[in-house]
Amino acid sequence: MDDRKENVVNFQLLLIEYKVLETVKWFGTAQSCITYGMTACVGKETVLKIDELSVDFEKVKRFVSLCNEHHASLAHVEDLVHDFFYYG
Repeated sequence: MDDRKENVVNFQLLLIEYKVLETVKWFGTAQSCITYGMTACVGKETVLKIDELSVDFEKVKRFVSLCNEHHASLAHVEDLVHDFFYYG
């Protein structure tokens, strides 16, 4: 019988959750518009915030959904934003 002990290392996968961010932008005292951006959260901590991606809620919602579905890396989010909103 082998008396060697195996070293077991547990790796915790950091699950990033992307969410739509709504911002009301005021122009003077009476005019406003709503813009949409996104946040990236790990647990309860916001690790990335991008304001004003678009005024099109459905487009931002679709982008956020794709980021969550494909587990987008924080290292690539800026490139993904550029490709999706400027070329897509």
